[in-house]
Amino acid sequence: MNLNDLSRRRFLATGSFGAVVATTGAYLTIDSGEVDHNQQFLVQQSDVELLVNWAEWYNDTKLEDQASPVDVNGPLVDLRNVLPGDSGRLHFGLALGEQSTLDAAQLSMQLVAPVSSYDENGITEPEQMAGDTSVDQGELQNLIQLRVWYDVGIMIGDTEFAGRCDGDFDPGETLVAAGSLADVADVLSTWTPLDATPGVDGDSCVGQDEQLCIGIEWSFDPGTTDPVLAQTDSVDFQIGFRAESCSN
Repeated sequence: MNLNDLSRRRFLATGSFGAVVATTGAYLTIDSGEVDHNQQFLVQQSDVELLVNWAEWYNDTKLEDQASPVDVNGPLVDLRNVLPGDSGRLHFGLALGEQSTLDAAQLSMQLVAPVSSYDENGITEPEQMAGDTSVDQGELQNLIQLRVWYDVGIMIGDTEFAGRCDGDFDPGETLVAAGSLADVADVLSTWTPLDATPGVDGDSCVGQDEQLCIGIEWSFDPGTTDPVLAQTDSVDFQIGFRAESCSN
């Protein structure tokens, strides 16, 4: 995807993971819209206004002082020295803005990590001693674990919810995708429609005065794999949200 060819109804965040001393980040690129300093963004088209609120946690600490950039091409998230065992969460609240003329919209999500971005960045001596021989492609994309879920809470009775839009994955909430970064990027490589009421029969569109929350949790969890194999490796990724008329 060309980052300069985004329609005004799309929100795109991009970033990268790197190991072992590395940076992970999310960046915002918008064709047009308004940006304030309350971690809130508007992406407008003639009939669609997508309102995106976001929050971020790193090792269970909420980063409340993360300022929204005046330059929309600047970083939303900038974490350094990400190590094995580290984890974090991104939380997005999606809704139609006040200027939207639609009664409801179909929301879609995309997460892309191009294979061309799986960089080895050279093989260090520790990597070589650990058995790394792949000079063209790194291993980090297989060691970063992702979980993407509908943060809609747990239904109590017919109408009430507990844990809705709280940024935590609660047992019973519906997964959008889970696995390694490479696996999730494969599942969400194209625009994937989101369900406003996952697990419940009914309209999948988001109406006025409704909000759909999506959580993304990541962890640098090598499991039984020697994390040294990913030393100096890096991965680029893109996270996108799109709103369009339900009739499209």
